[in-house]
Amino acid sequence: FDVDLVRAVADKLGLENTDDDWLSVNFNTIFTQLQRTDKFDIIAAATTAYAPEGSPAFDVTEERKTHVDFTVPVYPSLQSLTVDTAENPDIDGPDSLPDGARVAVQEATTGAFWAEENLTGAELVQFPKAPGMYQALEAGQVVGVLNDLPVSLDAIDGKPNLEVVAQIDTGEEYAFAVSKDNQPLLEAINTALEELFQ
Repeated sequence: FDVDLVRAVADKLGLENTDDDWLSVNFNTIFTQLQRTDKFDIIAAATTAYAPEGSPAFDVTEERKTHVDFTVPVYPSLQSLTVDTAENPDIDGPDSLPDGARVAVQEATTGAFWAEENLTGAELVQFPKAPGMYQALEAGQVVGVLNDLPVSLDAIDGKPNLEVVAQIDTGEEYAFAVSKDNQPLLEAINTALEELFQ
């Protein structure tokens, strides 16, 4: 979705976006890299930019805004719990996780912060990137994965034993991020997004 939307924005702006224009970087440093380097111009990585005050994600999104500026919201996001239902058929949500269950989270994400606040009986296992979490789940190294719903749905496609057993509404919304020093790009992207969303 991020790729398709960025390409639609690029098209609106008369720009070309190819596969070679995309970089994979660790999420826990992505905001400071955008702020301090010229390796890339925009973050489009299922990035939570807006969250309700008082939620576990709110402080995180406010901290992110000290490093980058966010576009208008592009997608309402939910968190989710994914398990291997063949191995753990009794787990149907966070409350049914056994004490001490190993649950995978992605470093520096709002899902990880939600898990830290709400899965107090679990052992949280941090991963730098999302794919490794689902591989660990398939290998039986963790009992569940707590992550953004769209990411989880994509990751488990074609893996019949892996199932999202709970969707968790946190009021979060995704957006793209740009450098605070690049206001013309922010304004151009927002204009393009508003035209696309009409």
